[in-house]
Amino acid sequence: MRPGFTYSSSEWNGPACRSLWGGRFRIFPFLKSLIIPPRGQRVLPTVSGYVLIIMAIGLGMAAYNSASNILFIALSVLLASLIVSGILSWLNFQGICWRMLVDPPFRAGEECHVRVEVRNTKKFLPTYALSLNMLAQPSGVKTVLRLEQRLEPRGTVQLDFSFVPQQRGVETIRVQGVSSQFPFGFLRKTLGGGRPIELTVWPRRTSYRFKHDGTATPCLNGRPLAKPGSGSEFINLRAYRQGDSHRQVHWKASARLKNLVVQQFAAENHSGFLFSLQSYQHLWPDEVQFEHLCSFVSSLAEDLFRQERLHGVQINGGLQKRISRRSDLDYFQDQLATLQRVEVDGGGVDLSTPGAVTFEADPVTGINAYVRGQKAATA
Repeated sequence: MRPGFTYSSSEWNGPACRSLWGGRFRIFPFLKSLIIPPRGQRVLPTVSGYVLIIMAIGLGMAAYNSASNILFIALSVLLASLIVSGILSWLNFQGICWRMLVDPPFRAGEECHVRVEVRNTKKFLPTYALSLNMLAQPSGVKTVLRLEQRLEPRGTVQLDFSFVPQQRGVETIRVQGVSSQFPFGFLRKTLGGGRPIELTVWPRRTSYRFKHDGTATPCLNGRPLAKPGSGSEFINLRAYRQGDSHRQVHWKASARLKNLVVQQFAAENHSGFLFSLQSYQHLWPDEVQFEHLCSFVSSLAEDLFRQERLHGVQINGGLQKRISRRSDLDYFQDQLATLQRVEVDGGGVDLSTPGAVTFEADPVTGINAYVRGQKAATA
């Protein structure tokens, strides 16, 4: 988890959420929940609880047969301990809510971290001994996050759930239930975990060999593509940022807009590539090879973006999309994470397009990348 990062989060769940009572506390839904527990909520005796119940039954039979007041008093103490355990357990859960925080991106084969934030909204009473049952699917990872110390009134604690997804796609993280054996360990009370959160898992990194200088005149949708740089060709105006040279300030436009704006010029050398990815069934009949293709394209796209040599992408003959910022690359990676093989051929790429990169299966080397018919990479 990166400090200072604004995490994506799920909605709050738990008894402290006012939405459970329609926005305000109402007595009749509350009494109904005591008689008919909500979905996912259950109270079961533990091993010591079953022993206590068996002892109470035996003690009750002995007290009835002997008519001994002492045995009846002992029986009432045992039954009272069960009732008090249930009341204290109910108070322990009141005012508790939780949510999941995620810090994307996530990639297959690499450790992912999901942070579960638990909050105690009660004013005076702390909360003890909570256990959160976590499940990640389709990875099938299960674990239990335990609250080792008590949670103070108005306090918040964050627990870390980590796992390693084995494949790209959508991973569902779910809190199956929040349970506690507080206070005596006779009863285990469990509440439903609420709605899950879905994570997009990018394809895993793979090794490859790539060697190509690119093209000096990249095009996007048939038009020359100019990237910002220090050349002489004017591209656009943008807002002033700290560190920009005062020589780039467009004073007339700044006076008209009442905000500082600077001029953007095209780079003198902006060689790069345009990916054309085709996921047709007849091109990739082998599922394992198709997964390798997604990993290869994901790794190559990320590396070329860092070198400022990735200008655009195209999937199955669709619209060519420009890659100019990190969010554009992240969106393309999300598409790769959920990309499936299709049967209908939507067309290919114009091989005369400068910098066009196509991918083909090779029974010997695996997967090859071609730039205008010239082999440029192997994975």
